[in-house]
Amino acid sequence: MDWFNTVPAFLSAVASVGAVVAAFISLRISKQAISISESNALASHHASATIRYSEVVQELYQASHNLSDLSYKMWVEWAREIGSYDNYHKGGKDPRPLRHVLTNGSEMLSKYSSNNARWINSSQAVLSTLRFGVSSFSEQEYQKLLKIADGEYRNFEEVFGSPVRTKYIAEDPAFRWVCYQLNKRISFDDWKLIWSNAWQDDNWFHKYASEYEKVKPCFEQAKKSLSLEKSRLAHSAFPLSNNKVLNNKYGQIFTVIDHVIEHANIGNLAIYRDWDYPDEMSLLVLCAMATSFNLHSQLDNLYVLANE
Repeated sequence: MDWFNTVPAFLSAVASVGAVVAAFISLRISKQAISISESNALASHHASATIRYSEVVQELYQASHNLSDLSYKMWVEWAREIGSYDNYHKGGKDPRPLRHVLTNGSEMLSKYSSNNARWINSSQAVLSTLRFGVSSFSEQEYQKLLKIADGEYRNFEEVFGSPVRTKYIAEDPAFRWVCYQLNKRISFDDWKLIWSNAWQDDNWFHKYASEYEKVKPCFEQAKKSLSLEKSRLAHSAFPLSNNKVLNNKYGQIFTVIDHVIEHANIGNLAIYRDWDYPDEMSLLVLCAMATSFNLHSQLDNLYVLANE
């Protein structure tokens, strides 16, 4: 073997492999440096939008604290007040307390309205039960549902199954059972009185509207401010969509803001204030409670964003 020729060739090959490895490492470090550089540029470019987001979330959280408390109280305490009209024995041998029927039913309607593909928005979904009605009640159907639900203390969705997102909730057994319970246990005249009283000065709707009107301008201003930050970045080198985390945060806060501005106004129910259909009065109360619960849920989401 010719060692004088073989050894230099071998060393040359090793040197070539080493050069490739070094080049690869150098390229990797270069890419990492570029990535870090881009990340720094992105953070710097979005600093104003990030600061404004944080400020807005805190401002809205502080501004809406009382409205959040009131929306929850309206959902819980109004149900308890309505319970004083209850003819308990008409709901079956062992029915759930009426306040549970009201809170379970309104929460069911709220969830349906928030996660539904059938309606344009949550308020339209809630009010669909009024606009399209809950029809075809019968004693035969009531007795059938009673056999299933009487003595059950689980949520009605657990007893009958949750409403299907793509179907009309008024056709769902769980929701229909709520309607049967409400109209069996409280007379139409009493429901009319309950609805009328809620509109009186210093009662639930007056308190809600008063607090809501204080808060709404804050949310409108917040929407303008955040929209301005978003539009400022739209045609820049780094639009907000380039920043996945911050873009998601903007999406979350816009969802809360839009709900408060567009769908949380109890005034949307004002056209039903002097409603002339006594058999739908309990449904009106349920829709109002679902509206209040929807608002509280959104403001709960705001609380989470403010305390992350």
